[in-house]
Amino acid sequence: MNEEVTRSDIFDAMHTLKLTGMIEAYDEIISDALKRKAPASYSLHELLKSEIKVRKIRAIKARMKAAKFPENKDLNDFIFKDTPINSEQVMNLYTGEFVRMARNIILVGGTGTGKSHLAIAIASKAARDGFKVRFFNL
Repeated sequence: MNEEVTRSDIFDAMHTLKLTGMIEAYDEIISDALKRKAPASYSLHELLKSEIKVRKIRAIKARMKAAKFPENKDLNDFIFKDTPINSEQVMNLYTGEFVRMARNIILVGGTGTGKSHLAIAIASKAARDGFKVRFFNL
């Protein structure tokens, strides 16, 4: 059985399986594999890695949208200087270990002290790490 498989046949199958990451990377990966004279397993592995990457990015975007953050904030934007906020403690929370241990945190302070900024930054990191998060302003 020497049936010629065309690029169109491959793309049709990828569309059917909703493999958008593979579709986006296909031409570049196949071209690279041909230049390297790499085995088919190389191409397949690279295509699978592309699909995984696209799905991870899509999942992060979905979690960030579901979180309903009022704005995007990260710790890079936060200025710890001249505040009573313990930057070491915040960095510890930023790792997300408290989530893995099923612990809660509550940020308390006056208006304009950075509670929302820190909450959004910590929750955004958790969302990027694969956790579902939701922002509520009380």
